[in-house]
Amino acid sequence: MLKPLAPSAVTRTVRGMKTIATCTLLVEAQLIRATLESSGLAAEIPDESTVGTAPHLALPLGGIRVQVADQDAPRAREILATPPAPETP
Repeated sequence: MLKPLAPSAVTRTVRGMKTIATCTLLVEAQLIRATLESSGLAAEIPDESTVGTAPHLALPLGGIRVQVADQDAPRAREILATPPAPETP
């Protein structure tokens, strides 16, 4: 389940990058990254290689992080907070 982080709850920040979500499954993190990238924001999953080869490490790592550039964090949170548009038949 997607767990967007409040700005004060950002942990394990890489220089110039902010963690905007943590996930328990790699596929969730990949969907978030795809959503952000389709909106024009670059996003990274720094734990992708680790949990891709050793999925049992996701929880000990504290979740699978999705990160964006510091300046893109507010827009990324806005994108993730917006419900998807309903599909038309």
